[in-house]
Formats: sequence, structure tokens, C-alpha cells
Amino acid sequence: MKIGIITLYYKNNNYGGVAQAYALYKYFSNLGYECELITYKKKPSTLNLVNKNKNLKMLINRCKGKIKRISHVPIEKYLSKRYKAKLETRGQKLENFRNSIPHSKVYSLETISEISDKYDIFITGSDQVWNPGVVDQAFVFSFLKNQNKKILSYASSVAVTDVTDKYKDFMKKELEKYGFISVREKSSKDIIQSLTNKNVEWVMDPTLILERKDWEKLTTERIIKEKYIFSYMIGDNKKQKKQIEKFAKQENLLLVTLPYIKNGNRFEFRIEDYKFGDKQMLDITFEDFLNLIKYSEYVITDSFHAICFSYIFKKEFYAFEKGTLVSTNSRIYTLLELFEATNRIVKDKIEKDNTLLDYDKIDINMSRKIEDSKRFLKTALETFNGGNINAE
Repeated sequence: MKIGIITLYYKNNNYGGVAQAYALYKYFSNLGYECELITYKKKPSTLNLVNKNKNLKMLINRCKGKIKRISHVPIEKYLSKRYKAKLETRGQKLENFRNSIPHSKVYSLETISEISDKYDIFITGSDQVWNPGVVDQAFVFSFLKNQNKKILSYASSVAVTDVTDKYKDFMKKELEKYGFISVREKSSKDIIQSLTNKNVEWVMDPTLILERKDWEKLTTERIIKEKYIFSYMIGDNKKQKKQIEKFAKQENLLLVTLPYIKNGNRFEFRIEDYKFGDKQMLDITFEDFLNLIKYSEYVITDSFHAICFSYIFKKEFYAFEKGTLVSTNSRIYTLLELFEATNRIVKDKIEKDNTLLDYDKIDINMSRKIEDSKRFLKTALETFNGGNINAE
């Protein structure tokens, strides 16, 4: 049986986005299935499923931000030009890794119906594919008119906790075709469960259902010889970055940072990242990203997937909240509640916890949820495969 997975894969230059796409493919591949990612070139959604009041607030917020950043434009243009070669190298390295994952040709919303008979099992993958501002007809396989198609979702994320009636109406109709439904956060489970009489499972992110040895195989040899803190911050809060620098000095550790590149493929350097950290890693591969987490003394981040890999490599970490208008912090809270480590969430100031994370205890909770997640997939595959889990 051949599996097709649709997720945020096409030209994704986010390390976490690349990680979850690879992980779900790899999991099915390890089971012996022929599997590939559906290369979907998404356009801005025309469904208008986002809360209009929040849209207005977001518009006002963006306008304020734009006015604030006008003074940054000349400097950021200079920085983007200064680091252009390294940023382009980074983009190429991430593209090389993405291309190493088996994938289809590029489809658009207008052409994606061509895959209707290409796969035996269709999977809506992880990441924020069911976010009201992201989801479109492709991410719910609207074009599959045959009700006998084998369709499931794995760890799909709504990401937000407030959705519109229009979103509910759209999703309620589309969920009818799914044989099995799972989501990544408890809050997503509550929302999606209210729209269907089918059972909705809360499962672990794909990065967490792979064995550590699978990630070890990708990890390169140690890059930084000194003891260091690794920080990967998606947000642009300068106060948070100052806190991280202060903590690194307090611990007498080198601060190694991976600047987040804004505006996708344009790869623009943010002024907030200028001189952030003792050593900036601008042009690293995905494998190097794993390396920097694995060999660090601490990970300090606001990235959900950086926290996932901190767990995988059993690292001490602190997680900053993202201060965005529409909060997507629920995924971090869901994971750290499972860790019983919500004290590692930082709102303003890093307060060092002298008690090390108890990974033996964390593993008990995590192993239970990971096994539940694998069991969900096993049940779905056995059902789709007539009771035989082995790939044909």
C-alpha cells in the first residue's frame, strides 16, 4: 500500500517544520510502507475562516509594527545583504534535506485532484495544517469524492483555541470522510471533537514517535567544542534575548544562537538578532540543528520542536512564551504539562531551577502517550489494510 502525506512541506525553511515532515514519513517507512510527501504549493486561503474581529486587531497590530519597524528597514537591508551568502547557503542546505525525503511533483489547489488515485492511504500530517488561517481544501482532501477512500489525520494542529462558526461548519463537513482523526494538542482535540461523532485522539508530534536512534543517525559530529547554551528564538522580543544573554553570563557558558529568518524564502535578517549571542550559526544544515541541541548544556527557546528535541536528547531547557496576538502557546503548554515541567515556561525572566529535569519520571508519562500514538496508527493501518499491519 502506498501512503501520501500532506503537510507544510513545500519550501518549508523552518527546522521544526522540516523535522515533523521527515519524522512522519520515516515512521511509516520503518514499518515497510511505500510513502511520500505530497508536494503542495499553497496559496493564501480564500476561505476566510479566521475571526474577523481578531483580523482587525491583527491588522492594527501589524500597522503599529510596520510603523515601528520603518526605522529598522535600512539596517535590516544592510544586514540581509551582509549575510546574504550565508543565508542562501542555509536555504540550499534545507532544500537539500527536504529533497532527500521521497516526495511527489508539485501540485497546486487547482491540480491536486490528480492524486485521487495515486495513493492507497491519504494522511493529513502534523503541524498547523488545520489552523484557521492556514487550512484550505487540500489539507482536508476536499477533492476526494469517493467516500471509500482511506483517510486519516495524524497530529494535525488547530493551534489556536478560538475558532469561528464558519470554521466549524467547514471542518464539520470535511471531517465526515476521515476514517481516523488525531490532533496534536488537547485544545485542538476539544475543538475537533465538538465537530464530529467520531473519536478524536490526542497524539504526540511525529518527531516524538521516532526512536532516538533514528535522530542519532542524522546528527553530525560535535560542532562546538566549548560548553554552551543553545538558543533558537522564533519571536523577536529583545527583552527575552537580553534575559538569555544574562543567563549565559551567569552560567559562564558560551551562547550559541540560531537566528530565525523572517519572511520565508526572502531570508531577511532581523535587527533583533544582530549580535545576539557569542556565536551565531547562520548557515547550518538540519542535521547540525540536531547537533547543536544534542551537545548543549541548556536549550533556551520558544520553538515547540526545539523543546521536542530537548526531550529526545534529554537536555535541560527553558521555554519562552511567544507574545503574539493570536496565541499558539497551547502546544508548548500541552507538552510541558505532560512533562510535569510547566515551571520551565518563562514569561519574562529566567529563574534558574537548580533541580534537574527528572527524565526518568518524564519518560514514564511520555512513553505512555507515545505508545498510545503508535497504537492509534497501528489500528488505523490494520483497519485500512484488512487486519494486516504489514505493508504490501
